[in-house]
Amino acid sequence: LTTSKGQPTGAIFGLLNMLRQIQRTRKPDLIAVVMDAPGPTFRDELYAEYKATREKMPDELQSQIGPLLAMVRALGLPLLLGGLLVDRVMPAAVPGRTALVWGNGLLAGLLLLPLLIKLIDSAGAALSFSTIALTVAALIVLLALARRWTVARGPGQPPAEPANPRLSAQQQALLVLLVLLVVLRLVTLGLELVWRPLFPWDATTHWATKARVWFEYNRIVPFVTKDAWWEIGGAGIFTDLHPHYPVAVPLLQVWMNLALGRWDESLMNLPWLLCLIALGSALYGQLRVSGISAVIAMASGLKQKIATSGV
Repeated sequence: LTTSKGQPTGAIFGLLNMLRQIQRTRKPDLIAVVMDAPGPTFRDELYAEYKATREKMPDELQSQIGPLLAMVRALGLPLLLGGLLVDRVMPAAVPGRTALVWGNGLLAGLLLLPLLIKLIDSAGAALSFSTIALTVAALIVLLALARRWTVARGPGQPPAEPANPRLSAQQQALLVLLVLLVVLRLVTLGLELVWRPLFPWDATTHWATKARVWFEYNRIVPFVTKDAWWEIGGAGIFTDLHPHYPVAVPLLQVWMNLALGRWDESLMNLPWLLCLIALGSALYGQLRVSGISAVIAMASGLKQKIATSGV
């Protein structure tokens, strides 16, 4: 499994798919990703022969570790930011609350991130992964402290989410089938995202043009109409077919490439796949709030994923 430029992506795709599967099936409140640091660990002290017979990590797998950690950071920070923000305003005891919080939270995080990038650029700071990540992390810490302060001042434990009615064996089987269909659809979309090259129309039209220029310049430089470009000209002035299109999409692409530390025209579109997952989760949660059963809500979420995946 490689990108159109030959970069191995099998491990990256596999881990991200497992994280999505865990979030969808287990519905955890928090997810942590921990990896061994380079060099000896406490396991070597406990057992001298630890990894003694293990062969060296293949180069194809080794080359994916850096991008894999970059993807986890790039996608996890907006998820935490938006999730904590939505958690502040979501009632404590509603059906499907977890899906509502993290579905809407991911969408909110992906919408807030371009606004933060624009603010950082307006302040005159260069666009770098560390600057943007530290800004997002600071907001996450403030929201986490506010949540802790609210819980501490509250009257005891918040009410629990209402228990779901027990499903029959047929409903459980149908629910499992629907989950498998959702996973299959996400896998095929993920493969398309990894394998698809940057088409000429996108490379010259509106989104990728701005993302590439802003990534190279580390700042948001102006795009103007072709007539204005001919009149102004000069370095630092650019044009494409749609210079006034909204900047959220190219800024998300810039963010992904800053996280990777290089230009990658395939992985930079990963937020699109997460938007699809977030929309399905939010729809599922909203239907559960409306009293729809889990099976029908999951079927509606699957229909939404199929309907919007070609947009």
